[in-house]
Amino acid sequence: MKKKTKRFQTFIRVLSLVAGAALFVLVFRDIDFSMTFSLIANVGYFLMPIYAVYGVGCLFDTAAWKFILDTPSEKISFAKLLQVHIAGEAMYRFIPAGVVVGEGVKIFLMTKQSRFSGPEVVSSLAIRKLLVGLSQGFYIGVSVFLGIVLAQKIGIVQLFSLGSALFVFAVFLSLGIMLSRGSLFTWIFRLLRSIPFIKTKIENEKLFFERADIELRDFFLHKKRQGGLASLLFFGGWLTEMLETYLILVALGLKVLPYQVMVFEPVVSLTRSLAFLIPGGLGVVDSSYLSAFSSAGIANVVSAGAAFVIIKRSKELFWIIIGLFLTWLQGTSVPEETKAQSLPSDIAPEIV
Repeated sequence: MKKKTKRFQTFIRVLSLVAGAALFVLVFRDIDFSMTFSLIANVGYFLMPIYAVYGVGCLFDTAAWKFILDTPSEKISFAKLLQVHIAGEAMYRFIPAGVVVGEGVKIFLMTKQSRFSGPEVVSSLAIRKLLVGLSQGFYIGVSVFLGIVLAQKIGIVQLFSLGSALFVFAVFLSLGIMLSRGSLFTWIFRLLRSIPFIKTKIENEKLFFERADIELRDFFLHKKRQGGLASLLFFGGWLTEMLETYLILVALGLKVLPYQVMVFEPVVSLTRSLAFLIPGGLGVVDSSYLSAFSSAGIANVVSAGAAFVIIKRSKELFWIIIGLFLTWLQGTSVPEETKAQSLPSDIAPEIV
């Protein structure tokens, strides 16, 4: 049964990658390569600040996660947490359905490189997901609203964007209510125990799940201020994505007004989140950008869009390489003071 499950997971991952690649080729089938590379050649030293903006976003996200994690008795250095964050995000963008692997990497490295226990790390990641989702809904709504005000017009795209913002915010608000009750992981344990080929693996891990729920309840009771600050930082992280997109467009010499980026970039970010089965949202995100550029009135949209995507993807590749190196570096070094407690590797995917 275990082999069949792994084969099925591998099949889904390969299928998603092939589907994404096929969509990518279909979208850019009419590309004018000479124009595309001519646009890229003009970028020059602009690559450095473009690549750096993602790093700034990582700083925001890491600071937010630190607010969630730190307690009076247990803390982790910002530099070490930043490395864990970049390593996990690299897996998320590199591997099909990488959100599971990426979170698993964060759990593994945190329990290996810090004094935080498995339940503490897992609960912090659940809270992190909640606050990221809430801040994303707020980010979409605020950006689109300001874009409408600056453009002084509203259309179907803008209405759809506002609707998406409300939907995302409502979903994560509902999840927050569920998390605040402190019974999420107990429910997950009961669900996993009802699955035959998983039941035997987690039968003795009930205490782990219960401790994770205790950590959740403690956060919502005693760390509301830290949660608010973390949400603001996550919001800042989302804004860096908009800044990065605008910088790339400016570097390529494409004439897009700031308010246009404010309308379409948040929606593309939501598309990327929904296309989590495909590494980096390959094909799906790229076609979304192409549609947005077409609506913004960019000429030769396929070739110009291809230049944009190449710069965007090169930035992702740059940080993926750094993340993979950090994964290896952190995974091969074991601090003497590290706790022996860690998340069992055979149940990590099911929990996350």
